[in-house]
Amino acid sequence: MWRIIGGDGQSSMVRRTIHSAAPATTVSRTAGVLLRGLALPAEGYGHVFAGGPGPVLAYRLDDDTIRVTIDVPLSPLRSVDLPSYVHRLYTRFLPAALAGPLCTALEQQPVRWAANRVRLRTFHGRGPYALVGDAVGTCHPLTASGLTIGLRDAECLAGTGDVAAHGRRRRADVRAHEHLAAAMHRIFCDLSRPTGDLRRSMYAVLRASGNERDRMMRLLCAEELGPLPLTGAVLHVAGHALREQLVTGRCRRTWRTSARMCGEYLSWLRWMSRPPGHGWGR
Repeated sequence: MWRIIGGDGQSSMVRRTIHSAAPATTVSRTAGVLLRGLALPAEGYGHVFAGGPGPVLAYRLDDDTIRVTIDVPLSPLRSVDLPSYVHRLYTRFLPAALAGPLCTALEQQPVRWAANRVRLRTFHGRGPYALVGDAVGTCHPLTASGLTIGLRDAECLAGTGDVAAHGRRRRADVRAHEHLAAAMHRIFCDLSRPTGDLRRSMYAVLRASGNERDRMMRLLCAEELGPLPLTGAVLHVAGHALREQLVTGRCRRTWRTSARMCGEYLSWLRWMSRPPGHGWGR
């Protein structure tokens, strides 16, 4: 049986030809520049710096070049205003050896912008037309999962002649990863108090537990296909945050404070159970 496969990215012409879906949701923008002649704090690793309005990613391209991308919240910010915006809100969370060259590069280089769009992976094709990779849907790029998911789409499609069955399987397999991408974006960008507590607890849990680090890496690599590993990871972090507040934090003051904190964490968990395209950043 002949087949037409659309692997033509998030603006897929094949998808637009066979499916009239709502446009993808833009959740933030990424500004990118290249820095030369600098060392990373830990060579051989990608670096994510949190604390600003969005995460900053830095990684090495070659012996002399580092790429830095800055997640910028949706706003009417212009490229000309970006250096002062980054200096004011991001640089105190960056290593000093990186912060100054970054601001200089933003002033002197053309900045490359990309929109971070979310489209849930609900439509994989019909009849002889099949979609793979970003043509199906996209998550926030913070999880760096696009290539992995696209290759697994292709592998699944190669093993079946039924596009509908392929779609059902891939929707089930990727659902937890879509939730993870939404959660990672929120935990790095949301400035509310409960999210800050959960972010600190996530760091503490990952530093202390090799098992939790392994589980998180499997989730980030889309190796865990069911919802239970993600649920377990989230509950572990939330439980650590609540325990810290009950034992050492402000929850020791009154039972009302304890109840409010429990309610805030439960609200976060309820948000996690929603479809991942809804309520980004809130």
